[in-house]
Amino acid sequence: MGILTTIGYVILAICVLLLMVLIHEFGHYCVGRWLGFKITEFSIGFGKAIFSKVNKRGEKISLRIFPLGGYCAFAGEGDDDEEDKKDDKKDDKKDLEVKEEKTEEIKEDKKEKTKENNTTKNAQTNDIIKEINDITDDKVTKKVEDHTGDFINQKPWKRLLVYMAGVAFNFLSAILFSFILLISYGYDIPRVKTLDTNYANLYQDLQEGDIIWGVNGTRISFAFSGTLSELLSEAGPDTDIVLDIERDNQRMEVTIRLAQETITNDNGEEETRLVAGFTTEAYVHNFWEALGRSFELAAGFAWVVLKGFWQIITGQIAFSELGGSISTIGMMSEIMQTSFANFLILLPLLAANLAVFNFLPIPALDGGHAVFTLLELIFRKPVVSRKVENYIHFYGLIVLLLFVVIVDIVHIAVVGL
Repeated sequence: MGILTTIGYVILAICVLLLMVLIHEFGHYCVGRWLGFKITEFSIGFGKAIFSKVNKRGEKISLRIFPLGGYCAFAGEGDDDEEDKKDDKKDDKKDLEVKEEKTEEIKEDKKEKTKENNTTKNAQTNDIIKEINDITDDKVTKKVEDHTGDFINQKPWKRLLVYMAGVAFNFLSAILFSFILLISYGYDIPRVKTLDTNYANLYQDLQEGDIIWGVNGTRISFAFSGTLSELLSEAGPDTDIVLDIERDNQRMEVTIRLAQETITNDNGEEETRLVAGFTTEAYVHNFWEALGRSFELAAGFAWVVLKGFWQIITGQIAFSELGGSISTIGMMSEIMQTSFANFLILLPLLAANLAVFNFLPIPALDGGHAVFTLLELIFRKPVVSRKVENYIHFYGLIVLLLFVVIVDIVHIAVVGL
C-alpha cells in the first residue's frame, strides 16, 4: 500500500508540473491568437504524440509521451520558413520571366499576322495576356497570404508580448494560487492560538485570537522582512517588543517580552532557547484580505526564487543540493504527502518559480528570445541573422537539458531521491 501511495503522489506531482506547463504555454497561445499569429501546434510534453487533434482553425493540439515540458509552435519561427519564403520569391521571379517571354512571343506573332485578321488577333492576344496576368497575380497573392500570420513577419513588439505571455500567465496563476492558500489555510501572518499561564508576565496584554501583523514597526512578510519567529529572534530576550495586532477588527499595539531558558535536547545536550509564552497558527484571511495580499505573497515567492538563483550563482548553495526534473518530482511527492496545506503552498511557489526561470535572459528560454527581440526593436533590425539566432537558442536548449540531467545525477548520487 505504501508503494502504491508513493506512486500515486508521484503521478500527482507530474500532473501539477503539467498544469504549470499548460498555463505557461496557454499564455503564449492566447496572446498569439489575440495578436493574429498563425499557430501550428499547441503541445504538452515532448517526444511521440499519444494524443493529437486538429481543430477547425488548423491548429494541432497534442499530448506527448514526455510530459515535463511543452510548446506552442507558431508558423514561420524557424529557418525553414525563411528558406521557403526565399524559394517563393525565386518562384515569383521565374513566373514573371515566363510571363514576359510569353508576352513577347505573342507580340511577335501579332506582327506576322495579316492586316485583315489584325482586329481578331488583337482581341485574342489581350485575352491571353489578361489570363497570364490573372494566373501569375493570383499565385503571388496566394503566396503572400500564406505568410501573413507567420511569426517572423509580425512586428517586434508583438513578438515580445508573445514571449512574455507565458511568464505573465505563470505569475498570474501564482497570484491565484496564493489567494486560494490565504483564504483556506493562511500562510505567514500568525494568529495567537494558546497562551501559557506559566509565562503570563511576558504577554500581559496579549489575548487568544489576536492577529499579529508586525513586530517593532516591521510588517511581517516571509520573503521581504521575516516571519514572526525571525523578527522576535532579532529582538532578543529581556527587551520590550511592540506587536502590531488586530483584535475585534481594530488595530492596536501591545508590548511583550521574551524569556531565555536552558533545555536538554534529544541528544542529551543543553541548549538555550527563547520563550514567548504563546503559540500561534496561520491566520486564515477573509476574501478581501486574501485578494489584497495575494499579489504580495506571489511577489514574495518570486523573490525567494530569485534569491535562490543568486545563491546558486554565488556558490552559497552547494551543487549537490540542486535538483532536476526527477529530483523535483520526488521532492513534490514528499511534500504533498505531509499535508494538503503544504500542497497548496507548493502551487504558488512552483508557478512563481516557472515565471522567474523563464524570465531569465538565457538562450532557449523566453527571456533569451525576448532579449533578441528587444534589441531588434531598439535598433530597428535584427542584431544577428535569424539562422544564427536559432542556432544560439538550439544549442542553449541542449546545454540546459544536459545541465538538468547532470544536476539530477549528482543530487541522486549525493542526497538520494
